Amino acid sequence: MLLDAYNCNSRYGSLTDLALGEALRFHKLMPGRDVAVAQVGGWGERVTALVSGSIDGVVVQVDQMFQLEKLGYTVLIDLRKLPFNYPTQGIIASKESLRNRRESLKGFLKAYIEGIKILRTERELTIDILGKIKDREILSKTYDVYRDVFRGFRM
Repeated sequence: MLLDAYNCNSRYGSLTDLALGEALRFHKLMPGRDVAVAQVGGWGERVTALVSGSIDGVVVQVDQMFQLEKLGYTVLIDLRKLPFNYPTQGIIASKESLRNRRESLKGFLKAYIEGIKILRTERELTIDILGKIKDREILSKTYDVYRDVFRGFRM
């Protein structure tokens, strides 16, 4: 199987690029040999390249995946369903910030955790907050994905 190009998000060496490599290897494909990987750019550039036929596939975020499915594209590999985990988010602060802005950082973390609680317990409010995506079906599917991501998170 040889795809002409498969976008790995915007940069080689990014988390998405690494996850794509692991996903391909899981399916017995080698990046660079069986699948050509190209840096295409952001969401707009990736969709343009896909629709124009310049590339055959893209790595996208969950809501983008649902949008592309509505346009008739098919999910080839769903990274969420593979038997390995990779970090998708992180919260990082310098030691200096921890020393000098401790209360602000604690406030941020409390708000972040409260947001996760709301995500898990208040479906309609969360969908309203995600409302910049106008398609209610995509919002609902996106909510379900992220609710499941934080399912094991203890409050």
